Amino acid sequence: MQPKNEYVLCYVEWLDHTSDNDWGDLKNLVLAPATCKSVGWLVKEDNEAIYLAAGRGADDGDVTAIQCIIKGCILRTEPLIIKPLKKPKKRKMDEEVPPVL
Repeated sequence: MQPKNEYVLCYVEWLDHTSDNDWGDLKNLVLAPATCKSVGWLVKEDNEAIYLAAGRGADDGDVTAIQCIIKGCILRTEPLIIKPLKKPKKRKMDEEVPPVL
């Protein structure tokens, strides 16, 4: 694993297996790999796969929801740049709060 402060946030496009469990004639088979898109912290890489974590602790480096993606299935990877969010403008206490959708 990489040191906890050096995880890179990545976008990955990759091919996943698909299957069909219906009975039918093979000449009517319409099946192809599914193109998937994932975003996560690159926490490990070896000769066969990369490992993305969906979340990480702010201070301790703990990670959660790790996804293993086989390198032979990867179509594209892109490091992502984190930009700070704009702070919301302050509201007066008597202003109506817009509904959350």
